[in-house]
Amino acid sequence: MQYSVFHVEGGIGKNIVATNIVRAIKKVHPERNLIVVAPYPEVFVHNPNIYRVYKTGMCPYFYEDYIKDKDTTVFKHEPYNSNEVITRKSNLAKAWCGSLALKYDFNKPELHFNQIEEQNAQLLAQNYSNNKPLVAVQINGGLGTLPKHINFNWFRDLPPRYVIPIIDKYKDKFTFVQIKSGNQIQLDNCTQLDLTLRELFLLLSQCKTSIGIDSVTQHVMACFNKPSLVCWVGNSPIVYGYSMHTNVMSSLEYKHGNLESYLDPYPLQTQGHQCPPNYDAGNLFNQDTLDREFEKLL
Repeated sequence: MQYSVFHVEGGIGKNIVATNIVRAIKKVHPERNLIVVAPYPEVFVHNPNIYRVYKTGMCPYFYEDYIKDKDTTVFKHEPYNSNEVITRKSNLAKAWCGSLALKYDFNKPELHFNQIEEQNAQLLAQNYSNNKPLVAVQINGGLGTLPKHINFNWFRDLPPRYVIPIIDKYKDKFTFVQIKSGNQIQLDNCTQLDLTLRELFLLLSQCKTSIGIDSVTQHVMACFNKPSLVCWVGNSPIVYGYSMHTNVMSSLEYKHGNLESYLDPYPLQTQGHQCPPNYDAGNLFNQDTLDREFEKLL
């Protein structure tokens, strides 16, 4: 038997982007059974291109079963290190395919569900909607769980002041559901979720739109062809975003060099002390612009 092994690292959003690579590998090697090893195997469940999926670190006898004396092709590369991503000339999926000598088709991640899950999606929407259309909100990324950890990333996260006026304006017309980890700020007039990862995907599939940042929500919304307002503080929508979404860049200009910058001005998980002196949470975005762009999505 012939195999392809695709190794994925990183967070939930990156794992969702990796479904583009799954599609590309299967197109090049349709005769090979594709095995995925990833930290979030929930992303790859029921994907018709995949033969087996394993959670990172939970691969007993993997070498003997799939590598040793087997006809196997391994795809393992860190796309963040590619020239196209570092120089912000290409989206992540395209750069990833290029690094693995795969043919890139288009930037469209995939999530797949069985019949029971599709029925559950409707039930979840009923349980959370309060008889109003659902709108997802995510202003913080990451899944930090330490109770006293400062879980605000100035380079990526959206200060609450930009979404609060929108939520207050539309709270009677829509039910806002907030995607967050336990120790991140809780927004007023937002329903808090207690869901598994697969259930979160299903609930997002029932949302009319979303507002937030470069994180898991925008990637899931792209899977379902759902509109989304994505606010970018430091990251680039060229690399990590989707043209189908409304991408709004902040007005922040880096006027002072960062001592710790190397190939990027700031790493994705940048620390507070790296924040430039001219960062002003109150002047990152024009509120009228955000209000107008959000209204267009409705």
